[in-house]
Amino acid sequence: MSVTQLKRLLIVFICLELAILAGCHRSYYRRQADAEAQRLVLEKANDPRWDSSDGSIEIDPYSRMFNPFSADHPPLPADDPASHKLMHRVDGRRGYPHWHANGDTRHIENPEWKSYLPTNERGEVVLTLDRAYQLALMHSPEYQAQLETLYLSALDVSLERFGFDTQLFAGFNSFLQHQGNQRTGLGSSRTQQINQLGPFGGGIGMQRLGVTGANYAVGIANTILFNISGPSSRSANTLIDFSVIQPLLRNAGRDRVMESLTLAERTLLANVRQIDRFRRGFYLQVATGRFPGAGPNRAGNFLAQPSAAPISGVGGFYGLLVQQKQIRNQEFNIRQLQGVVEQFRELFNAGLLDAFQLQFLEGSAFSQQGGLVAARVNYDAALDRFIQSLGLPPDLNVVIEDDFLDQFDLISEDVANRLVEIDDLTNRAGDATADLVQMLPERFPTAREINEIRALADDPAIQEDAFAMRMVNEQ
Repeated sequence: MSVTQLKRLLIVFICLELAILAGCHRSYYRRQADAEAQRLVLEKANDPRWDSSDGSIEIDPYSRMFNPFSADHPPLPADDPASHKLMHRVDGRRGYPHWHANGDTRHIENPEWKSYLPTNERGEVVLTLDRAYQLALMHSPEYQAQLETLYLSALDVSLERFGFDTQLFAGFNSFLQHQGNQRTGLGSSRTQQINQLGPFGGGIGMQRLGVTGANYAVGIANTILFNISGPSSRSANTLIDFSVIQPLLRNAGRDRVMESLTLAERTLLANVRQIDRFRRGFYLQVATGRFPGAGPNRAGNFLAQPSAAPISGVGGFYGLLVQQKQIRNQEFNIRQLQGVVEQFRELFNAGLLDAFQLQFLEGSAFSQQGGLVAARVNYDAALDRFIQSLGLPPDLNVVIEDDFLDQFDLISEDVANRLVEIDDLTNRAGDATADLVQMLPERFPTAREINEIRALADDPAIQEDAFAMRMVNEQ
């Protein structure tokens, strides 16, 4: 073989290696794994009773968890200073030097996620039940963890199936051997160049595992020998071999060989069903605060997963609505009770009521006000827990609005507001009456005094004096 042919052969192998390296990078394998997992999940989700999942673990761009940077080469987020020192030096040993190769970022969450929230003109996030559920699907780490568990369960099946696929192995090795004239004993030197195609010394091999445990192997070994001593010579040998190995010992049959694949396939099918159950339970968790149930499990033992303690009462979104109604009822009752307290005070000031009755009613009013403060504190704490269960930060200004419980109002909000207005008008009328009373004389004249005044008015002398005074005033 000439030098030109050797160069061409070398260029071909270099191009082949570059093509392999270009295709086998992190992004390539990530996309391949995503496509394989989705294909396997959709294969099992062929029943309308459990077809809600497509196997995707992609995060919504509007989500708080979304990573706007490269999925394969993300920048380094902010870290604890003391802990970050251990990334570069630990136990006196130098660490990995390229932690900052992709740059740094101060963001640990999607920096634009708040701009996608449903807010009103006051900047408050207004939540209905449906909107809260959609936000939970988008932001909840708990729900995302269940999707990722299903994804890993699909990859378990892919790995087990790969063991039964035909696997190709190939490689290329080149050796140069030189023997001097003293070593050969023939008075002349001998140089040999050996090119071998294939793995482990040359050849192309294919292996496949059968369902009965049989191992099928086909190999092609091609050896080219160049003898560069004296007249150049070249020889090529090609070897094709077939082998079948069938274990015949105990536990080497179909039941043992296919056990792992069967278990992985059954587990994936169960997980596809379980993620659909979990999605329904997750809706109930958002709505009522109940435990959503067990999610997907790669071990396949769903009954072994711990369950939450039974919940007393209603929690979640509807629990917050109930607390809102209770607070409004307490506020209405306190307003009515305050009006009664004011009436009792007037009766006490008039001497028609003793002090014990007034103090008892005032104590009841103070107790009601303390209960109202406690109810408001409990509502704020429950609202913070609910916001966190959706995957949102508790400092978010959230308003819960829904008309679902309005149908159970015995006294409508309009009537309650009208009663409050009537109380306000009554109080204002009472204050105005009191002001008028203060403007009146301390004592009204008796009937005798009124008659004497009338008699004086009828006296002619007094009438003449009054006429003279009126004339003077007119002049």
